[in-house]
Amino acid sequence: MHAENTPVPGVLKTDLLVFLLLSCLCILATFRGAIWGSAILVPLDIPATLYSKFQWINPEAGAIPQNHYLIDMFDYDVPRTYQAHQALQNGEFPWWDPYSHGGRPLLTEAHTAITDPIRLVMYRLFPFVTAYNWTRIIQSLFTGLTMFLLLRTLKFSSFVTILGAITFQFAGVQSLHFYPENVPNSLAYYPLLWVVMERYFKTRPWLAAGLGGLCCAAIILAGNQQSHAYLVLFLGCLILGYGTFSRTDFIKAVMVGGGMFTLGCLLAAPVLIPQVELFMVSSRKVKSHDWTGCLTGVLSLASCFPWTAGTFRSIDLGKLIHQQGAVFSVFAGTPVMVMAFVTVWKFRLTKIFSQGYSRVAALLVFTYFILICSTPLLGLLYTRSAGLGILGLLILAGVGFDLLIKENPKALQRGIKVLGVCIAAVALLLHIFAFAIYPKIMTRVLDYALKKDAASVSMPSSPELRTFQVNNLPREITFMNPEALIAFVGLLLLAAYTRPGFRSQPWMLPAILACNLIPLLLFYNRFTPNSPIEQWDRLLKGGPEQQRVLAQLQPSLRLKETTTGKLDYVFPGVTACYYNLHTLSGYSSFALLKPGQTEQPREANLHATSDQTSTAYSDMNTDMIRFTWSEKQDRAVRITKETNNSITLHIAQGTPGELLRTDTNYPGWHVAKGAGVFAHRAASGFLAIQVPEAETEIVLEYKPSFSTLCNMASLFGLIATGFLLFIDRTKQKLRTPEDAEAAVI
Repeated sequence: MHAENTPVPGVLKTDLLVFLLLSCLCILATFRGAIWGSAILVPLDIPATLYSKFQWINPEAGAIPQNHYLIDMFDYDVPRTYQAHQALQNGEFPWWDPYSHGGRPLLTEAHTAITDPIRLVMYRLFPFVTAYNWTRIIQSLFTGLTMFLLLRTLKFSSFVTILGAITFQFAGVQSLHFYPENVPNSLAYYPLLWVVMERYFKTRPWLAAGLGGLCCAAIILAGNQQSHAYLVLFLGCLILGYGTFSRTDFIKAVMVGGGMFTLGCLLAAPVLIPQVELFMVSSRKVKSHDWTGCLTGVLSLASCFPWTAGTFRSIDLGKLIHQQGAVFSVFAGTPVMVMAFVTVWKFRLTKIFSQGYSRVAALLVFTYFILICSTPLLGLLYTRSAGLGILGLLILAGVGFDLLIKENPKALQRGIKVLGVCIAAVALLLHIFAFAIYPKIMTRVLDYALKKDAASVSMPSSPELRTFQVNNLPREITFMNPEALIAFVGLLLLAAYTRPGFRSQPWMLPAILACNLIPLLLFYNRFTPNSPIEQWDRLLKGGPEQQRVLAQLQPSLRLKETTTGKLDYVFPGVTACYYNLHTLSGYSSFALLKPGQTEQPREANLHATSDQTSTAYSDMNTDMIRFTWSEKQDRAVRITKETNNSITLHIAQGTPGELLRTDTNYPGWHVAKGAGVFAHRAASGFLAIQVPEAETEIVLEYKPSFSTLCNMASLFGLIATGFLLFIDRTKQKLRTPEDAEAAVI
């Protein structure tokens, strides 16, 4: 369909340079001080405005954060990421978090994405601020580059290639899911997997399976237990799209797709198997069946002009169906969204079912909007899967744009005008509502919002924030918001481009590209955190309450906290990881206790009880609480060294006995050193260590279960990948000129 668009090398080089220039300018505008280290991409305005014990980070911050959607970054994601960086800098792979919850798995947790290949390299080589910021920057550029490669492989025009690549880099899914990182990190590799399938599955299936396996491994390493399901769906769309109309092609597509996934699982086995183990031994709460969520697919159609549903800085209609941000998640710019929907609407004209890649795109759109967002599957897969929909929408929009540029068919013109009129009518109604109707009902809306806020279980109550959001609605959904205004101008330019007088103007296509990109970039810029580095330095030093606790607790001792609310902790979530402080509190996506199980009571050396204004502390206990004898005796136990994955104990001579480790006992903890020492799981659930009478040094280590088997599987996967590439190379050498000509045909 796009063979005539195949560029000569000079054109390809020019397109790449134009994309890189645009991409770097957008990165500069978005990440700013993070590039040269004067800022860090962490939302430190959130603790300064919402957390009662952290307002010292910025006393002038007020009560309203820039973006409260990223609240989990401060007290869940970044502390564990910081801890993982410390371990990697010390030459240790950070399998275990010894500080929160009394200890729990770290790398296999849901959202940290520490094992993403880019992140691992950066964290091993550079200081934290540089590594953290530049990982985000490199991944952003890499995301655009992989999409550029896909669009060029599919032989789209220069305009579509540059538009699609830069749009994918800053699409709604990239901003709405700046956290959790596993979403954008893993999504960056999907275009590469698609390129492999497009180029090689028919003519060089061995090479396709080998290269695709490497891509799948990268996706798994960059993802988590949930996003692995997106890979399965994506591979299913590739198989169906490329194998639909031929039994031979279908069998080959199944074999290649299955080979890719199998190799990817083998290569990533050292990380994948521990993730599966955590999933199996924990209790993961799935959202209860709620049919209102099935309206998400219909609501997401508003992504053509997403301000219709409100934004994160105002009322969000997605909250009515418990899917806030759903409309912006799948937003790829108004001109692109309009063209994609018109391409689907006029499918007979655009012939989207005639090519394998366009069938894949249509399947991806169907999978996201219908299969996921319009069924109870949304409770399992979430709108984080929006990347699948955006991939499909960008390809379909490319088909429509190229057809419009070359032929400008009347049916396509009519479709653009009809959808444009609908959006214009919606924009008009929004202005009427915002300025004529909303002021009369604002008080009732505010009362309702404050009641919902007080009863919320997913977000701590913040009346000041809710009041701001209610008052800010007119500024967000009307042309007072430059994002909405520029997007509407882009729609007008797209409609004008169908007219003969405008098509000949050389500035039209660049103007459409700009009006598609700028709203995305403005939204991305507003959504993305960017805090002064001085505030980060203050955070690591701790405020008055944090320093008070750290001064009392030695590194081997433990804290317990109880509060009146999430915002009042001295160390909320897993922020104790910032300070290498052992606590019994924390937050995780996978609870280690199954339903009906009760946690064994665990003591702490210091107990803090907090409310909004003060913190009371119990008397300090300097005993070794984390290791206790099952029968009382005076035999001294001392922790002499502790890392992420190990604890070294010195035990004085005395009566033989059973020593209980009251940190979390998890499969993989074992005695690595200790003459005559062995361990087992006690009836209490703790690790019980049988200690002889002699003075003893014991080293306990954590190593993921089946680690030897996982390493062997990964090695086998690597060998199998090399074997597939060798077979392909051998076959290529044996090909005759006639075979090569037939393959091209």
